[in-house]
Amino acid sequence: MQRVKKFTAVVAVTATVAAGFPSSPVFAQARVIPTRATPTDIEQMAPVAPVDQIALIQSTIHGFPNGGEPLKLAISDLIVNHREFAASLVTVLRTDPSLTPAQKQAIVAGVADALNRLGIVAADMPVKGMPVKALPAPVVGGFPWWLLFLAAAGGAAACAAECGRHNENPPILIPSDN
Repeated sequence: MQRVKKFTAVVAVTATVAAGFPSSPVFAQARVIPTRATPTDIEQMAPVAPVDQIALIQSTIHGFPNGGEPLKLAISDLIVNHREFAASLVTVLRTDPSLTPAQKQAIVAGVADALNRLGIVAADMPVKGMPVKALPAPVVGGFPWWLLFLAAAGGAAACAAECGRHNENPPILIPSDN
């Protein structure tokens, strides 16, 4: 019996310690993002430098000054290969004043094409707003404070009447030794 208790204690301690270890590797550094989806043999041997997302997106966009289908395909490939670039792409689209309307249209079409390729279904539908409720009419008189004061005065009067009836001191009871 003593051996079973020791064995159970050892198993419980081992399970508790094992649960404390992470199930996946955890590093305190940013992930290295390759610039291509399928690296060549030379790139596998050489270390890959991290990529600045904004610079890569801007160089892709500015490589197609006329926008159109080539930019759409380039943006679509970029999003499909590197999904984490989508937020940076939207930032560039909103903040870069040098983008032409044709480039903006091609970027939006490229994002839509990437979503279709990834199997994400989105609808271009108008968003219905919340129904606006009419504001209630303002109360002219405000809160009836006199009613609250009247209730408090009635409670005080009832307390005074009850206390007036039982004003005598209660008798002191001394236990007997019987």
